[in-house]
Amino acid sequence: MNGSSRRPNVLAPQLIIGFLLLVAGVVLLLDNFGVVNAHAVLRFWPAGLIVIGLALTAQAQRAAGRVSGLFWVFIGTWLLLGNLGVLRLEIWDLWPIPIVMIGGYLIWQAVHGPDRPADRERESHFSALAVMGGVGRKINSQEFRGGEATALLGGVKIDLHDAAVAGDEAVIDVFAFWGGIELSVPEGWAVVNRVVALLGGADDRTRPPTVATPKRLVIRGICVMGGVEIKNT
Repeated sequence: MNGSSRRPNVLAPQLIIGFLLLVAGVVLLLDNFGVVNAHAVLRFWPAGLIVIGLALTAQAQRAAGRVSGLFWVFIGTWLLLGNLGVLRLEIWDLWPIPIVMIGGYLIWQAVHGPDRPADRERESHFSALAVMGGVGRKINSQEFRGGEATALLGGVKIDLHDAAVAGDEAVIDVFAFWGGIELSVPEGWAVVNRVVALLGGADDRTRPPTVATPKRLVIRGICVMGGVEIKNT
């Protein structure tokens, strides 16, 4: 098995969110005993979103993954500045953000070119970004290693039925915000669902593999007010 695919991710979003919940619980408990002022401490909670965004950006292999990471950095910074009284904005003031993201992504592609693989290993990765629209991809790589799917007020559909995992494991990073991501995987793959859902859902509808040593597909990421579905058909 490829050792890098099994290496624990120190800055995994699940770990950061779990740590934030742990700290929040401890602070609230200490506040009940009059030890600390919970309001003074918990107003810094958006810093966790910034850390998540930086982690996603650092882990991203393609532009789509960096878009989702920078999105969380922006939201976390905006909320933190608001909590500290530095910046005051209404939520509806942020409606041009999708337009800015589309423009930035198109500029990125124009300057650096589309997300093309530089070698054979990168050919086994995909990148899909949907902003206020739909994107469909059919992956047929016989050395599939993973990819990135990002849905912002849109939908992404990835068909992996003709793909074959290189080694024992492939990893797909997902980010859905007011959008949906649908992954269709072949029979016989073992799916490991590590998606963190906030006011959304991550549903694994695949059937258990019947082979003794199945190929593993790890799905990780964040789903906010959206959905991620993994299925066989």
